Amino acid sequence: VADEALDTLKVIDLPPGDWIALKVQGDSMDRISPPESVILVNRNDRRLVPNALYVIADEEGNATYKRYRPGPPPRFEPVSTNPDLEPIYPQHEPTIIGRVRRTILDT
Repeated sequence: VADEALDTLKVIDLPPGDWIALKVQGDSMDRISPPESVILVNRNDRRLVPNALYVIADEEGNATYKRYRPGPPPRFEPVSTNPDLEPIYPQHEPTIIGRVRRTILDT
């Protein structure tokens, strides 16, 4: 995942970490983070916890945001109003970019 700093965002009440803010594209997590909302991701927090939210990368460097379920089998699930979206069942250990800890909605 390439770092492309577009802006700086000041946020309070976050634990120590290596934080990035990402704008959500798509509807795979729209029940938690609607499209165009901003998620705060701690790149130092990569330990998988059941039901926690993560940004993961595939072999091509594409990133996605999903909820982790330990299984069996382990998977990353969308939390969406779109019934056509399927869980991701990793064939190999996924690259965890970081844990999503907050969604910012612009109302």
